[in-house]
Amino acid sequence: MKRCRPWLLGVVTYISSLRAYLATSPLEKLRNLQYGYLWWISTHPHKGKMVRAFFAGGNGSQLAMGIPDLDLFVATCVGNYSDTVQYEMQENVVPHYILPDRCAKLTSKRGGGNMRAPATVTCAVFLFCSCLTPAMTSEESKAQRAEALPYYGFDPSTALEARIGETPAAVLKGFKEAGLNPTAHVLTTVERQKLSNAFASLPPLNRRILRERLRSLSFLEGMPNTALTSTVNPGEPYKVFDITIRAGILGQDVSEFLTQKERTCFETANSSLNVFIEGGTLDAVVYVLLHESAHIVDGSLHITSEMGVGDQLDKSPATSLFTRNVWSSWRTPAPRYRNTLLERSRFYAEGKVLSIDRAEAVYKALSQTPFVSVYGSRNWLDDLAEVVTWYHLTDKLKQPYRIEIRKKGEVMFAYEPMRSPLVRSRLDQLKRFYESEQ
Repeated sequence: MKRCRPWLLGVVTYISSLRAYLATSPLEKLRNLQYGYLWWISTHPHKGKMVRAFFAGGNGSQLAMGIPDLDLFVATCVGNYSDTVQYEMQENVVPHYILPDRCAKLTSKRGGGNMRAPATVTCAVFLFCSCLTPAMTSEESKAQRAEALPYYGFDPSTALEARIGETPAAVLKGFKEAGLNPTAHVLTTVERQKLSNAFASLPPLNRRILRERLRSLSFLEGMPNTALTSTVNPGEPYKVFDITIRAGILGQDVSEFLTQKERTCFETANSSLNVFIEGGTLDAVVYVLLHESAHIVDGSLHITSEMGVGDQLDKSPATSLFTRNVWSSWRTPAPRYRNTLLERSRFYAEGKVLSIDRAEAVYKALSQTPFVSVYGSRNWLDDLAEVVTWYHLTDKLKQPYRIEIRKKGEVMFAYEPMRSPLVRSRLDQLKRFYESEQ
C-alpha cells in the first residue's frame, strides 16, 4: 500500500480541486445510485450524522471506497464472480462494522481478525489523504436543511412535544376530497404525558430523525385509518414530514389496538373462533409512533429504496440490503415468500375479509416468511416499519408478541413471529437504529 501513496498524491497535485469535487459529487442517478465522474456516491450514518462516501466497484467484490469526512479509504478484493457478496462491503460491513469505531481495531492491528466481514472477502483499510476531495456532502445537507426548515416553519431544536398542533390544511383537504370530515382532537394532560413517554421510548435514530424532520404531529377524531405520515415537500432533497394520528388509539394499549386491527381481516359471524394479539400493555401510541417514525427514517435515509414514494416505487429494484432476496418489487415478495392466502388478506390492496376458519392457515403461511406480521407482508415499506417496531417492542422494551386463535377462551393456535429464525435473520440490519447507544 505504501507504494500507492506517492502516486495518489501525484494525482491529487495534477487534478484540479474542481474536477476532484465533481468526480465525487452526486451528479446523476443511475441504476438507483448516485453517480459522479466514474465514481459511485453513497452516504452512511456515523455517530449521529451522515457521512459521504465515493466508490468504484467491480464484479467479484472489487471495491475502492473513500470516506473523506473520516480520512478513511477501504479496499476489498477476492470474491466469487457474480456473487452478491460484492454488495456486502458498501451496504453491511462498512456502515455496521468499520464506521462505528473508525477502524480502530483494524488500523492498530494492520488487518487483524477483529472485523466480522464475510469469509469470502479480504479487506484492506488505510488512512487516505483528505485533500483528494473537499468534504461537501455534509455541508450540502446542512445548506439544504437550513433552507428548508425556516420555509416550512419549524425549529429542529424544539422538543418533539412542541410540534403537536393543528392538522395541516393539506391533510384536511385530502380527507375532504375523499368525502371524509374528521375533526380536531385536543390532547388532555394525561394524553400529552402518554405522548411524551412514547417519544422517550423510541430508538435513538428514530428520535434524531424526528427532531430533524418532523414538522407537525396532530390528532383527529373520525379518521378511517390509524395514522398518516405525509411528506411536506416530496420534490425537494431535504424532506420534512407531518404525522396525523387517529385520536381513538389514545385510550387503548398495544394488545387492544392490534387485536381490534387484526380482527378486521376475518369474518367471525356464527363462529366461536377469534384472533387475539398479545402485544403487551404499553400505550398503543407507542406502537403507532414506532411504526410511523420508522417510515420517516426510511424516507430520509432510503433504507428500502433510493426511489421516492408513489409511482416511482414501481420502478425501484429490490437492491437494498433490506429488500434483496426478500422482495421482487416493492409490493411483491420474492417467489419463495409469496403466498396466495396472505395476498387475499384485506391488508392488501385487492384483498378481502376472510372467514375466521382460514385464520390458522394465514398465520401458518406467515410463519414460512421473514415477515413479522401480515400487515408487514404487503409491501417493503411496512415490512421495515413492522420489523423495527416489533424488534424494539420485544427485544428492547421487553414486551410480548404472540398471535393467538382462541375458541371460547381456549388457545387453539399460537405463533410468535419474533422467535422465527427467518425473522431474526434480518435483525442485524437494525443496528443502525441504535448506534448512538454504543
